[in-house]
Amino acid sequence: EQDAEWKNRKGERSGAPHVEPLYTIEDASRVREFMTTCEYGEKVPLCEGVTLEFVDAGHLLGSASIIVDAEEEGFGFRCRFIDGRAMPDPHPDASLLSGGQKVALAIAFRMAIYMCFGGELGLLSLDEPTAYLDDASIEHLGELLEKVGAVARNKGLQILMATHEKAIMPFLDTKIDLGALKETQKGE
Repeated sequence: EQDAEWKNRKGERSGAPHVEPLYTIEDASRVREFMTTCEYGEKVPLCEGVTLEFVDAGHLLGSASIIVDAEEEGFGFRCRFIDGRAMPDPHPDASLLSGGQKVALAIAFRMAIYMCFGGELGLLSLDEPTAYLDDASIEHLGELLEKVGAVARNKGLQILMATHEKAIMPFLDTKIDLGALKETQKGE
C-alpha cells in the first residue's frame, strides 16, 4: 500500500494514471493462515502428483533451494530452483551426457516446466529435437514422443515440432511437409 501511495503521489505531478496496490497489509497478514513449516529434505505434497522439497542452500541461514517433483501418467519430472550457486547433485554433469540423452532430458525438462507453469498455454514447441542424434537415439526419441504424445492428448496439449528427420514421422499424429507444399505451390 505504501509503495502504491508513493507512486501515486509522484504520478500526480506527471499526470500518470492512478496505481492500485497489489495487496494490502491486511492481505499480507492473512497469508500466515496458509503457511506451515517443514524440515529440509521433507517432501511436502503440493497437489496430486506434485511434491516440493526444500534443500539447505548453505550460504545463508535458513535459505533453501527448491526441488519440485511431478509425476504424470507414469512420467516423472524433477526441477531444481536454485539461485545460481553450485548445489551438490548425485546426477552426472550434463556435459557427460550423449546427444540423445541431452535431447531426452530437454524434452522432460520442457514437459516439467509446462506442467508447473504453462498449463493454460496448450502448446509445447520442439525445434529440431533430432539434431545430433544417431539412428538408435532417433528411434528412442520416437518412442519417447509416443509416450509424451499420449500425455499431451489427455491434457489437451498440442506439440508442434519442426524437423527434417523423416524417420521420426511415423511417431507423429499430423504431419505438414512444407517442402512438398512449396513444390505444389510452384507447380500450380
